[in-house]
Amino acid sequence: MGKNKSDASNSNESQLMSTSHRSFALFCIALFANYSETTRADDLDGTTLDAPIPEVLTPVRLKQPRTEVPASVTVIDRELIASSGIRELPELLRLVPGMAVGARSGWDYVVSYHGTNRRNSRRMQVLIDGRSVYQAGLATIEWSDIPLAMEDIERIEITRGPDTAAYGANAFLGIINIITRHPDDSPTLRLKATEGNKSTEDFYASTSGNLGSAGSYRISGVARRDSGFDHNLDDQDRRDSKNLHFINGRWLFNPTSNWNLDFQAGYKTGVKTEDYFPPEDMTPKDHWVKDYFFSLNSQHFIAPDNSLKWQLDYSQTNSYTDWTACQEQYGLFLCGDVNEDTKNNHVDFDLQHTLLGAEHWKLVSGAHVQHQHVVSETYYGGALNRTTYQLFGNFEYRFSQHWSTTLAGSQEYLENGNQHFSPRAALLFSPDENQTFRAVYSEAIRTPDLFESQLSWQYNVRNLRPAALVEMLGLSNYKYPETPLRAPGHLDEEHIRSREIGYYGLWLNRRLAIDIKGFRDDLDHLISQSFNIDSFMPNNNAHVDQEGFETEIDYQAINQLRVRLTYALIKSATNESNEEDLTPHKSGSAGLIYSLPRDWQVSTFYYYAYPISETKFTRWDTRVAKRLPMFGGTLTLAGVVQHYFYQYADLVRNNLYDGPNRIYLSADLSF
Repeated sequence: MGKNKSDASNSNESQLMSTSHRSFALFCIALFANYSETTRADDLDGTTLDAPIPEVLTPVRLKQPRTEVPASVTVIDRELIASSGIRELPELLRLVPGMAVGARSGWDYVVSYHGTNRRNSRRMQVLIDGRSVYQAGLATIEWSDIPLAMEDIERIEITRGPDTAAYGANAFLGIINIITRHPDDSPTLRLKATEGNKSTEDFYASTSGNLGSAGSYRISGVARRDSGFDHNLDDQDRRDSKNLHFINGRWLFNPTSNWNLDFQAGYKTGVKTEDYFPPEDMTPKDHWVKDYFFSLNSQHFIAPDNSLKWQLDYSQTNSYTDWTACQEQYGLFLCGDVNEDTKNNHVDFDLQHTLLGAEHWKLVSGAHVQHQHVVSETYYGGALNRTTYQLFGNFEYRFSQHWSTTLAGSQEYLENGNQHFSPRAALLFSPDENQTFRAVYSEAIRTPDLFESQLSWQYNVRNLRPAALVEMLGLSNYKYPETPLRAPGHLDEEHIRSREIGYYGLWLNRRLAIDIKGFRDDLDHLISQSFNIDSFMPNNNAHVDQEGFETEIDYQAINQLRVRLTYALIKSATNESNEEDLTPHKSGSAGLIYSLPRDWQVSTFYYYAYPISETKFTRWDTRVAKRLPMFGGTLTLAGVVQHYFYQYADLVRNNLYDGPNRIYLSADLSF
């Protein structure tokens, strides 16, 4: 069946790809032909005013210029998000040097800085406006369950390296902090529809406004669906679609000039389908999800150089997975209903104090408490709870015009009495205000999550049938396996020691930004085993040594042209093969965004990573957009072609498309 679809689509999509190649060639000709016409004299002679130095918030929990940050940071801004034409949030992270991204199915993504283990995506911390979306009960980041529209993202800040010193144990390899748009920066009304092949349909609607003394708000609603991959290596149709709906809102209130309140809430529901394997699975495992969250934070400015911030978050993720399975008994099949239902919730409270001392020092300190609660009959035999406590501090001191140092640390306390300290030390040399050389040493830990430390895995099979076989066997209930598969319960923390030498510089009136990083990381006590009910014996025996080089170049050549390049080279050595299947030896991206006259824009991006798991990933995306005045607002029409080069596959060989191209058309109306 997959071949029939492939034959039908390849002919049409090859024609579209040929057209895309011709369009790109014409675009390149137009780019250089129009260079002299579109470039103002002050773009060439350097007389334009310097752009401000970019600022970031995430690495030390303090907004500061990138030239003062003791870490490697990548920022994916709103222009990159829109111009990329990407519709899946984790795919944006292919723009980050050293980041490994892959799809385990049409909706199940894995993302990890410097890769390591593709089976268990549990070594990155992911935040949305400071709220963690890590699911401790399943030990993963479920990217498809995040109730956030791409259109509502202002920027994404990625700290490339351990940041446990600021954010606790899950920031083992790095931090992804997604920062949403302020309601005052959002359109009053925005409607967007996207249609594409592979049954792709996305719909987005939002409204925002100012309530005067009552603050400002934004409310967004989204519906998203697609059919996932087409077939596997055996040419069997894949069953990995998703059909999701969510709504979220944000309200900001500023009762006084030195105090603000920010409230966010969201709800998501839908279904994600999964392949099934007869004869054991008689019906498919459909995952019904129902998630919601609330977040409240406030910042009080005691003085211009003294502020106090707190944040309270509550998140709940419900997953309902029910199906019918059978097992052969005496030549007959005994069947029953089983489930993998889970309910995860966590409450986080974060308190941060920021003190700026004259021009020479800065201190950020605070505490964080998280309470986790998970309920699963299958995985835990009931309910489990865990509470962790963290104290953190970051002290920066500038002891001369060109030299500064940063010392940071985090002390974590677990309910079982264990405690761990994670330090970071950095030395920065700034020959001028536009350049910084950095040397950074950090250590981080990742504590075993509930799945690894307290798992009790057993299926309770109900509604056994046929009745005659049940009576013959004398069964009143059936459990598989007979004895629950239990976690050993004595696992140590994973540990990383990271060393970095880096450079960040701004050139050509700050139109050109260059970030270079050389690193060596030693990871030990790693828990590498995959979750398998037939053989789950986790231990801390794996270790990985990684070293390499990565760079990021962002060049605003002229006001109409932006060029962006990334590259990473990683050499990895390990005693456990699982710990390098997601680590590409070479990876990178190249992007170009060009604004043409009459509100046309063309952008093109190339991504590659090889080897990565069972494949090598190479894809070329092209987007063409046109803005038009419409009904007193702006209508943006856009077309996107994503062209896959290597067997039309992603991450594993069973993730196959019928043809090399995915095509999307969108209409976006805003007022």
